[in-house]
Amino acid sequence: MLKLYIAYPENGRFVDDAEYGTPSEDLLKRFDETKQSKKHKGREMIGMWVIDEATENEDVIRKFGRVPHEMAIRYNAPKTSKYQIKDWDLV
Repeated sequence: MLKLYIAYPENGRFVDDAEYGTPSEDLLKRFDETKQSKKHKGREMIGMWVIDEATENEDVIRKFGRVPHEMAIRYNAPKTSKYQIKDWDLV
């Protein structure tokens, strides 16, 4: 299952804004749309990332903008996720 995390600028915290049970393709489409608008649910965001919880190491398969250092390292690590797209680094 994929999980989307969003970072909002007003408090500088990284906020879990995932919806479990959402089809993975819908979540990836929402990621792309949010990347374009830089807004999530009407709120400005500063960064986001997607984790594939079905993988052994919970691969970070997408990232955009400011993400925690650990997520950037996990994004650049080898992956086993079937959702991974090469050359996706948008930062």
